[in-house]
Amino acid sequence: MLCDFLLADHHSTLKSIDAEIGNAVNKDRNGIIPVGTAFALDGAVMGVWSSELPRIKIALSMSNLQTTVILTALVVGTIISVILRGTLLSRVDYRRIMGTSTLIQVILLTVTVNSNKIFVLFVFTMLLGMFRGFTEVIINQKSLFLETKVGKPINSYFHALYSIFGFAASISLSTIGNLYFSEQSSSYILEACLVLGSASLFLIEAQANLDIRHTNEVAHASTSINRVGSMLAWLGVTAFFAVMAECAVADWSGILFLTVHHIDARSAGIGYAAFSGGMAVGRLLGSHVSATIGDRWCVMIGSMAASGGLLAGVYGSQIIAICGLVLAGLGCANLAPILYRAAHRLSPRIGVGVVAGFGYSGLVAGPVIVGGITIATGSLPVAFALLCVVYAMVALLSRYVVPAG
Repeated sequence: MLCDFLLADHHSTLKSIDAEIGNAVNKDRNGIIPVGTAFALDGAVMGVWSSELPRIKIALSMSNLQTTVILTALVVGTIISVILRGTLLSRVDYRRIMGTSTLIQVILLTVTVNSNKIFVLFVFTMLLGMFRGFTEVIINQKSLFLETKVGKPINSYFHALYSIFGFAASISLSTIGNLYFSEQSSSYILEACLVLGSASLFLIEAQANLDIRHTNEVAHASTSINRVGSMLAWLGVTAFFAVMAECAVADWSGILFLTVHHIDARSAGIGYAAFSGGMAVGRLLGSHVSATIGDRWCVMIGSMAASGGLLAGVYGSQIIAICGLVLAGLGCANLAPILYRAAHRLSPRIGVGVVAGFGYSGLVAGPVIVGGITIATGSLPVAFALLCVVYAMVALLSRYVVPAG
């Protein structure tokens, strides 16, 4: 059932992307399938991980400090991927990196969520973060290349696939958790991961038709920061805050519902499901909204909506909290895609690499910062309240750094 749902959802969304592209040439269409599949699988991996974190926390009797240490493993893994990425991209066909790293992270996810010791969990979480780091930079780079080649704003649809599959994986596991005992849940998690793994095999085969030439932009972006203008640097700072808050909410939403709203561990994934569901809807509508009101207003209004939604998610009742996270997801859905697009327009050669570098710094820092604040203050709601301030900062910065059109 889960397999049929995921594949049907993926097929229908890809059809909507094809409809948006219209008269694009066939070689550009061939690139949509593998890149879209990579986004979908990456989102599903994140959905499973975020939904299972509350259960893992209880199963291994982890404190907030230990949970933060585990999330730090994702940071360590991503840092390793940054160090190795330039070497790999210069020596290995990037298409094989994207397909292979996607398959490996699915396998690692299977082992990670079934770890029975904290040290083992740390090691495999670090490896998971490393291979996610390889995958995410490449797929974001290629999605913007495709958007440029076809001349249509399709990048938000790729990000929508990420959110849709994150939502599907999260809500599926939450439903399974309500139907079966927790000791049996690992077999169902493994089944979901095998579905993702089989789709990854399709992705590797599909890579052969992806007709986009690799450049060394990502590999050398970090060395080019001194040559870019101040506007590009400020776009990067804005991306850092936007992605930091988004990933912090994604990783800690399940713990929030477990510890603050006292939802059972098997259902705590509903927090991430609400957040990713809102993001999916927001990204499907993103190109139309930004075309109507402009990129700048889209970021400003979205950031303030995310800030208000998080406040409701922390201090409201269970139902209001779920609605608040849906609103937060809607608000932050298009922040990163718009910022990356603005960077690409400002500097097609190195813009995405530079701003994505800032963004991925926020990605790895956000969950750890929230964990540190939670430990220091003894209150997860305080940490989430500070994320509301971060989104307000994004709204303020966007007024000056995001183009109006």
